[in-house]
Amino acid sequence: MATEWGNSLAYDEYHVGSTQVDLKEQQAHHLKAEAEFRRLKALKDAELAKKQKVLLEAQLNEKAISIQLQGVNSVGSSISNMTTTSALMMGFSATILVELVIQNANNYPWLVYILWITALVTIMVLLNVIFVSTVILSDGIYLAYQGNKGLDDVKRALLGMLSMRSEVSKTFLFAFCSFTFLVLCAIWVKIDNESPYGENGDFTAGDIATGTLCTIFWIIAMSRTFAMYKATKEKFGLDSNENQNHTTAKTTKTPQVSNDSLKENSNVNDSSNDPMIDHP
Repeated sequence: MATEWGNSLAYDEYHVGSTQVDLKEQQAHHLKAEAEFRRLKALKDAELAKKQKVLLEAQLNEKAISIQLQGVNSVGSSISNMTTTSALMMGFSATILVELVIQNANNYPWLVYILWITALVTIMVLLNVIFVSTVILSDGIYLAYQGNKGLDDVKRALLGMLSMRSEVSKTFLFAFCSFTFLVLCAIWVKIDNESPYGENGDFTAGDIATGTLCTIFWIIAMSRTFAMYKATKEKFGLDSNENQNHTTAKTTKTPQVSNDSLKENSNVNDSSNDPMIDHP
């Protein structure tokens, strides 16, 4: 009887032990499965975060490109306006050169030569403005929209157009002044050639007063133009900003070596020079 009870007790203990072993194995399997699930979830979260980062960078890059393209279009519109105005002034200059009939330049015949020279210079300078502006617009817009480097090409196109716009505006200002001087010369030549009251082509007091008054108005207008041009440049600092942007675009960054890498290199050199270490 005691033997049967002992055997039953031993069997129960064995059964309990085996059950505990099975429970521990199941628990370990469950923990392993849970760890694998967490690992896979972490990998998916990391992949999702990476995709979200790439998407965010693409959106920011697209927005930056859109802003830069707006700048390109604005600068292109400014240059296009100067081109249109130059074409109109060139047409008026050619009209003055061709259509102005000179029969008798009695008092100041040298004004006719000044008129011809000024007309030719004005037309050539205006042609220069039109040609350079056309090249800037075609090349700049092509680089901005057809470049292979994305945002870098758009920035390069914008900075290039800004730097060249300053040169074109200076040439345009010179052409504008030359055009107004051409109109002034045309007025003097017409007074000399078509004086309504002068006998034998001589200047009258009214002729001289009219020419002098036109000259004074021209001087005042040109002085006002130069003063406003200088004040605008000083107000907005256009030349300094454009030169700074153009210089920044040309500069390159030099790589810097961190202190950690220097320490690692020094440790490697020290270990290689240590006589207690056997080196292959």
